[in-house]
Amino acid sequence: MVRSWKKKSWDRRDWSRETGQLISMTWPVILELLLTGVINTGSQYYLNAYSSDAVAVQGSLSQVVSFAGNLYTLISVGGSILLAPMIGAVKARESGVLIRTMLLCNLILAGVVSACMLALSGTFMHMMGIEPALRDLGQQYLTVNFGLSFVQAMMVTYSAVFRSIGRMKDMLVANFTVYMVCFLLNAAVYYGMPLGEQKLLYYALNGIIGQMLGVCFLAVKLHIFMKKRGMINKIKDSGRTILRYLKRILQFGIPGGMEGILFQVTQLVIVSMMGTLGTESLLVKSYVGIFGGYMVICTVGIQTAVFVLIGQKLGEKNSPAIRSIFRIGLIMGFALTLLVGLGMILFSRPILHLFTDTESVIHQVQALLWLQLAMELARVLAALSISGLKAIGETGFPLLMVIPGSFCSILIAYLLGIRLGLGLPGIWLGYIADLLLRGLAETAVFYRRTTDDAIRRERVMGEGDIIETNKINVK
Repeated sequence: MVRSWKKKSWDRRDWSRETGQLISMTWPVILELLLTGVINTGSQYYLNAYSSDAVAVQGSLSQVVSFAGNLYTLISVGGSILLAPMIGAVKARESGVLIRTMLLCNLILAGVVSACMLALSGTFMHMMGIEPALRDLGQQYLTVNFGLSFVQAMMVTYSAVFRSIGRMKDMLVANFTVYMVCFLLNAAVYYGMPLGEQKLLYYALNGIIGQMLGVCFLAVKLHIFMKKRGMINKIKDSGRTILRYLKRILQFGIPGGMEGILFQVTQLVIVSMMGTLGTESLLVKSYVGIFGGYMVICTVGIQTAVFVLIGQKLGEKNSPAIRSIFRIGLIMGFALTLLVGLGMILFSRPILHLFTDTESVIHQVQALLWLQLAMELARVLAALSISGLKAIGETGFPLLMVIPGSFCSILIAYLLGIRLGLGLPGIWLGYIADLLLRGLAETAVFYRRTTDDAIRRERVMGEGDIIETNKINVK
């Protein structure tokens, strides 16, 4: 049944209200990322004190682990696109079935991913240019992260659910717990165990233990939330019902998740290029990544809030709010990212001295930080345009744009970074070109797809009251 849309007037009160909603959803995410970033820096300090080789190995192979984690977005992204409008439309029963389907399917997928990734761990180390002397460290890191991949799968799924229902504060508590436990356990290993007996295995396992506690906390909170909202059915979901919901999830999740997976493949290729520049380059990349983690905090927080709010406004049939939320997000993203980035650059030297006294490494990191800031500003546009498109159910175009973006990134990185000898700065210029290309194209499509007529035509309530787009046949 297609419901009528009523065009709503828009004035300064609406702008103020939407700005307030965006800020209320953004600040817990920013605080969460800030706190966890500081704690993670402390954890990296202990790992660096244990072995700089371990930092280089982790910095390189973390791309592989992230790639495995992106496989779970096939379910979590598709589920999020459907769940946020359901919450906005107050569809309790359907929301409950969708959440249970997301959790079950990603748990099953985790078993397949773990087996495949463990079998290919040697291939990954060779591909990422890990030197033979460091292969044992790499194997320890991959064994823990791939062998216990189901924990990451559940964390990804619970995170998607809680963000879609707007429970940002619960995610703040959960992720703070994850990183604090990891930090405390790393400190216990570093101070409580002789240096010669320490292994990267222990530090990697500490991260998994922290995630396990986070998953347990979120599972309890979600059960309470679903019970209060009437999302728990007394009758067990049938296999046919789960398959029907899974079909809807994958119709959005495959293109939506593949966009992230293909982007991650591109990062694997580029990091393998960095491996040809030597271990020091991988170390520099790891240190720049620490600063980049702070620069991206505001973007991630705003991106998360924009996705949820646009999805919920879609469920409420409040079409004028959609573009307004996107514009406010861009303004906040550029301003906050610039402010944080300049602060990171200003205090970079004393922070770097916590990790290394090698002047050549410090000089390279400080030079790259300016390019990192430019990259993060470009990321604001790309990230928010992707979130906006996915929130309205447009997952095909972001997937399509990964192809030219990746080609541009790899080509420029290879020509400037490797062939012309610019090294890491040349590779960073490839990153920036990719983000600018995709961000500009996707923003143009977002504005074209969010006119009042386009929104009214493309969003309907379909079979089983699952929110769909006009690309899916509605019976």
